[in-house]
Amino acid sequence: MKPEFRTIVSVTDDWAIGCKGRLSASNRADMRLFKEKTWGHTVVMGRKTLETLPGGRPLPGRRNIVLTRDESFAREGVEVAHRVSQILSMVADDDLVWVIGGESVYRTFLPLCSACDVTVNHALCPKADAWFPNLDTHPGWCLSKRGPGGETDVGVASEYRVYRQRGALPRPHCRGGRHPSRRVPAPSRQPVLETPAGIRRTGSWRSGGPDRQRAPAGPRPR
Repeated sequence: MKPEFRTIVSVTDDWAIGCKGRLSASNRADMRLFKEKTWGHTVVMGRKTLETLPGGRPLPGRRNIVLTRDESFAREGVEVAHRVSQILSMVADDDLVWVIGGESVYRTFLPLCSACDVTVNHALCPKADAWFPNLDTHPGWCLSKRGPGGETDVGVASEYRVYRQRGALPRPHCRGGRHPSRRVPAPSRQPVLETPAGIRRTGSWRSGGPDRQRAPAGPRPR
């Protein structure tokens, strides 16, 4: 059986994922979830994402694969691929592969993914320069699961969601997820408030914002 591909990402309500190589919102509960989900599995990332990790080193306890156009790139503890087809061959014997960023890598692998694990931090990031596709408006995806996700480091509430590609059934090794027969309705947007970090708290479950193509940005450091 072919491996299952899933993305894991942290966004704000406008689906921003980063600004100048940093996360749009810092959330320790999300960091713990990221480690729990990806530990022992293969993670796929771009070169710039690797550079945002502590010391530019690969994540421990996981098989790290970097997708880059740089034919000369090499890093200890990292497997390098220059084409998606290479990665598909490299992970042929895996059961689950996590795609962890940045933006261009997310967009490249999204059609291959059966599910996306998304932490939505209820704030806006006006200065963001990288976004994840808005799955609430994407015709090929639907919301399968939602629940509380803790708070960011500045006290902004967050929510954990699982989106599934339409027609994709959950696999035995995946947590939760029921078949996405329909979208779960979301309440209307709440007033926008400024937070000490300069991002704007919304207090809403409804997500919107741009679905734009920009340069890759790294995920949360682990």
